[in-house]
Amino acid sequence: MELRLSTRRLLLGATVGTLLGLAGMLGVGQNLEDRLIDYRLQAWHKGRPSPEIVLVGVSDADIATFGSWPFPRGVHSDVIQILEAMKPAHISMDILFNEASEDPGQDQQLLTSINQQKNITLPYYFEKFGFEDFSPGTDHFLEGRHYGYDPGQGDLPAGADAVGPFTKLDCTFGASNGIPSRPDGKIREAPLFIQQGSLLYPSLAMQTLMASLKTAPDQITVQPGRFVTLTNSPRGTLRFPISKRGLYRINYQGDLESFTGLDYSSLYRSVKDPEFGRKVRSAVEGKMVLVGYVATGSYDTLNTPIGPMPGLVVHANLLSNLWSGQHLWLPPSWLELVILPIFGLAAGAVMALRRTARLASVLVLGLAALAICLAAAREDIMLPMAGLAGTWGVLLCAAGLLKNTLTNPEGLAPSPSLPKVLLPKRPQTGSTGLSKRVSHPPSIRNPELPGGMDSNDAETVQMDATVTWQSPAWDARPPDEKISPEEENTSLRPPAP
Repeated sequence: MELRLSTRRLLLGATVGTLLGLAGMLGVGQNLEDRLIDYRLQAWHKGRPSPEIVLVGVSDADIATFGSWPFPRGVHSDVIQILEAMKPAHISMDILFNEASEDPGQDQQLLTSINQQKNITLPYYFEKFGFEDFSPGTDHFLEGRHYGYDPGQGDLPAGADAVGPFTKLDCTFGASNGIPSRPDGKIREAPLFIQQGSLLYPSLAMQTLMASLKTAPDQITVQPGRFVTLTNSPRGTLRFPISKRGLYRINYQGDLESFTGLDYSSLYRSVKDPEFGRKVRSAVEGKMVLVGYVATGSYDTLNTPIGPMPGLVVHANLLSNLWSGQHLWLPPSWLELVILPIFGLAAGAVMALRRTARLASVLVLGLAALAICLAAAREDIMLPMAGLAGTWGVLLCAAGLLKNTLTNPEGLAPSPSLPKVLLPKRPQTGSTGLSKRVSHPPSIRNPELPGGMDSNDAETVQMDATVTWQSPAWDARPPDEKISPEEENTSLRPPAP
């Protein structure tokens, strides 16, 4: 039984949406979707970093004051002591101290400051890092945990050969490895935990949060494809969405200027200037402080969806997301497989409208979908814009180009092809294909034609590779009368006026 025209249009829309949803599940168009999310973050999504995070960056003024980088470790020791006197919630340094310096006295000064304060997290990194099966390598210098992780649930980023500090330090540590996302090298995602063997190790931002909230390991559960969950924390139960590969999508809230910031010179000044010191203390007290290098030409500049920024600011954006709950919500692939067919059905229903309103209605539907995607972006919801655009584009073409069963209820005859020009024994009197009347001045009359008729009424030009002139004179011949070669050649010339 033949389906009704409207039903066929609905099926077309649902089929297109389903096919694009399945393609999305396979990763087709992911690069395009990433770029569309980037545009929404840049142009439409306006967030603010958490005020609970303060940056202390090594600035150009610090380079002019303390000399070229790296600074003597006594300078870092002074900064740690000044900050600790202002009672921050926690201090994390994005500066590696993995090798002894040329001055053992400077190393000892830094060691003493860290061991006395203890409210500090230092970075380290894995020499081997990615989604590969690394050999065990050297033992990790830290004690790992399982955090409720079941390796059968997903495939977390793996690391091997951890590079720790130049000596044993009494503080916590977080891995600073990041993952460039997609071929353009932009940092869109970051691991919250890294796996070595069967054990997990927190990232720098995650460890900073755990230390600030004083969270015990048994309060944390890692479920790839769902959440990292912190229970019974001072802020209640916290859930951080992660992908099947254990990656968290960073919801960038701003660049360096968006955060409350100080530099090393400001901290030294706060010691000498009591009034200025009170202002600095009010900015630091009870806050999470991240310390790192942000001077011009930073060796640690990373490419992000909202532009290049120092690695310290990337860690700050990630920590801001975790602390304030400003998570980007991306629908799981199964939900895309529901959203896109529904949108396709809506587009199919629009195609059932009269032809004069069809294209305009499909355009309005596309603009409505765009408006919904942008409005959702304001609420940190990133709908599958690439899939919606693909479904809309295919159906727009269908609405504008298909002229038979899908778009023309009345039906159209197939477009006639250009006829082959033959010289039959009895030429046709009608004209098909590309044809036009031959226009002669009204004063030119053909004496062979009946009275009242002129060349405009009797002659037709049929255009193709050859031009044939036809006249009612052909109809006067008997059907079996032969045409001589001379008459045949003469028929190809226009009649004499």
